[in-house]
Amino acid sequence: MTQKKNIYLWSEGIQGKVVPILWFSAKTYFEEHGKTVDKWQWHDPFIHEWSDEKLFSYLEKHPPAIFGLSLYVWSEKKAKQLTETISKLYPKCKIIWGGPQIDIKYNGQFFQQHPEVSAVVPSDVYGEAILTDILDNFNSLKFQDIPEIYYQRAGIKFKSKIPFDKRSFVWPKNIFKAQKEYFNFDPKNTLIIYESTRGCPYKCSYCDWGGGTYTKTIKKPIETVLDELEFLAQQKMEWFYFADANFGIFKDRDIQIINHVAKLKREYGYPIMVNVENAKNNLDRVLEIQKTLIVNGLAPYYKISIQSVHDDIKKNIDRVDIPFDIQYEKVKKLQEEIHAPILIETILGLPGDSYQKTLETIEILEAKEIGSFRPAIWNLLPEAPAYAPEEREKWKIQTKWLKLFTTPYRIKPNTLRQEGVFALEDKNDIYFENVIETSSYNRFEWCDMLILSMISGTAKQLGLSRLLRYLKTKENITVSSFYHQLYTKLIKEEKFIDPYLNKQLGSLPKKLYDLVSPDKDYQNFELDPGPKFPGLLSPMLYFLFIVMLKPAEFYKSIEHILIDQVKDKEKFIDLIDFLINIFIDIDYDPTNPREFNTLYNWVDYFDNKTITKSYFKWRINDTGLDISSATEFKVSDYPLINDHDKKIEQFFYHRAMNMTRPKYAENIELLN
Repeated sequence: MTQKKNIYLWSEGIQGKVVPILWFSAKTYFEEHGKTVDKWQWHDPFIHEWSDEKLFSYLEKHPPAIFGLSLYVWSEKKAKQLTETISKLYPKCKIIWGGPQIDIKYNGQFFQQHPEVSAVVPSDVYGEAILTDILDNFNSLKFQDIPEIYYQRAGIKFKSKIPFDKRSFVWPKNIFKAQKEYFNFDPKNTLIIYESTRGCPYKCSYCDWGGGTYTKTIKKPIETVLDELEFLAQQKMEWFYFADANFGIFKDRDIQIINHVAKLKREYGYPIMVNVENAKNNLDRVLEIQKTLIVNGLAPYYKISIQSVHDDIKKNIDRVDIPFDIQYEKVKKLQEEIHAPILIETILGLPGDSYQKTLETIEILEAKEIGSFRPAIWNLLPEAPAYAPEEREKWKIQTKWLKLFTTPYRIKPNTLRQEGVFALEDKNDIYFENVIETSSYNRFEWCDMLILSMISGTAKQLGLSRLLRYLKTKENITVSSFYHQLYTKLIKEEKFIDPYLNKQLGSLPKKLYDLVSPDKDYQNFELDPGPKFPGLLSPMLYFLFIVMLKPAEFYKSIEHILIDQVKDKEKFIDLIDFLINIFIDIDYDPTNPREFNTLYNWVDYFDNKTITKSYFKWRINDTGLDISSATEFKVSDYPLINDHDKKIEQFFYHRAMNMTRPKYAENIELLN
């Protein structure tokens, strides 16, 4: 009996347990269409979770004939390390790379830089069919006969001239049920990156959707989709992320899919959370989908992804959208029926962006009282149109490899994880090629824009939006003016009245300016609240949490820089005191409700009533301080903790970790 050859596919996820979909899909496709199925042994799909010691010990017993690795921004460094080691130990092994984080399209020196790599499967080609071709022809393998693949001869890059017809692709049947023996793990905190379609008809220059931008959308059979999703729900998979570039682009089909997911939640209790990427020009359908998710507890907010509110910037990036005002008004109308916050997604630093444009963006979004504003940093991806040399030259794009966060909270190295807290460990160096300069802004202006976004992204949660409303309507101080002064007079000049705020927030510009310095290569942007704090925070969560530790000092500092600009000083000071007292800070004890006085009825004012002056006595009655969606804590015990560092840690878990929840009191009682 001929010994089977060994094939391994390695695909590391970014957080929690991520099911490696390609392995399940490729193996099932090969078993349905391959001619040499009995000659290959497929090994554990979760080898990316193994230690190096376990992996190489296993490989020694089962030497690889093919070792495939998927490269993403979070797995690129580890994949390259594995490639180098495997090529030395098993020189006859064919090492094949796939995935979007491969700089091969415009790099003529690619195989000279990576001589260990035998071939690269482009990310817009369907890996299942390509891999089946390779396996079936392995004994007399000629890469030039494999469709679309990149390969080398003595370090020189070639690409197969044989085309791949996506329309002829036959999707494998239920890939999870076919490989159900591998669903033998604890499903807690498990993410399924699921695709019901592939491809995207749009060509946004910043985007790479698996290499499939500006291509026809290919649909997986609806029967297979419904069957696979039911299997996953039965297995108690908690989080479905639909990787379709435009979910909602197909009217009856996508509505049917999301209704099916809601039915699964009711029937099996799973999934717990569902994320979709909205179709660009099918607003009514998208809103119906979001409504279904919210009603069934599968999503916490309405999401509007606009990338920019400025038409000139959207033109620069070939972004096609329904106008933002139309999207917003329709979501607001839907909010009247089903209340949930609105999340706006934008991208910082696109061509045409600037410090002034950032201020204008904040002004526009604050005017609409947006619940949350989440600007992403522009990462330049190898398969995105903007990566092309001519696009880089056109927009004078300059980049820097920075270690930035893809999640809000990350456990520090060698730190024990608190039981019940879901967070990444900071064990891998994950670097992104970030755009830090274009023809419309320089690298230092980029830093200023990022800090403005950190501040504005937390305005609703911190209560700043309430202050901004008053300043704009009663004192004629614009949102732009407020943020500009907060940044330039308090942060950049380190003029907070508290040393801790000056140290933590005042140092941000210097840290960022140093980070983008052209004479330094790979840099880490790690934001640490303190040496005894167990985690590192994303920029927005960092700003939020630091203010939460010192809200009175933060607001009194604002009072100090604006007091000479306001006409009604008494009213302004009273409002500042009100905002300080309604803040649920680290000293708030729900067993001993806080009482305080004001000269004006600010609760009425923020309920769109007239401001009245008298003597008002208030009590805060907020008792529910746990955030079960972020942790498993059910009792908020941090007010009772004597150890200051431990108290800060517990306060973070209970109040700060969930960024969508307001940090001020939600139950304020008038006592007189």
